[in-house]
Amino acid sequence: MKLIDYLPANYQDSDQVYDIQDAINSPKDLLSDAIEDLLQQIFISTATWSLTNWEQYVGLATNVNQSYDLRRAQILTRLKGQGISTVALIKQIIEDYCCNPEIVEHFNDYWIEVKLDSSDNVESLIASIMTVVDGVKPAHLGIDYTIVQTMHNDLRSRTHNDLQQFSHRFIQNNRVVFRT
Repeated sequence: MKLIDYLPANYQDSDQVYDIQDAINSPKDLLSDAIEDLLQQIFISTATWSLTNWEQYVGLATNVNQSYDLRRAQILTRLKGQGISTVALIKQIIEDYCCNPEIVEHFNDYWIEVKLDSSDNVESLIASIMTVVDGVKPAHLGIDYTIVQTMHNDLRSRTHNDLQQFSHRFIQNNRVVFRT
């Protein structure tokens, strides 16, 4: 709503009053936009130009060539990584990047297996995921990453009746698991 709308009707018809109000509205709108932009920078999930400040705050190197989403995920991961690392924390960190990982803990052997679905485009994110997870996991814990794909050979032994519930596109883009 503009300031002129708050004035009595007889003022709204005046060209002089309209010009004055128009001159006041322009800087007011700029100030309002600047305040809105500043509020966006306070929250990591909506920050853009302040991501560099957030990265400095959590001790990350700034790479302006990375997408905003990737930089936000790295900042959030670093903030979540304070304290004790658990399998649940590692899963939550990976979920911030891309997907719903399957994590198998091999407690007695001191390692975990992280299975990522190829349909989540993890190939482009795997290096960042590995770097961030390595920064929060205990040093003695080993991690194996597996990118799971549905392969033609996996489906070859199945009949038409087994597969008719899935579209061709679904089988191409998703992991199809049969439990027997």
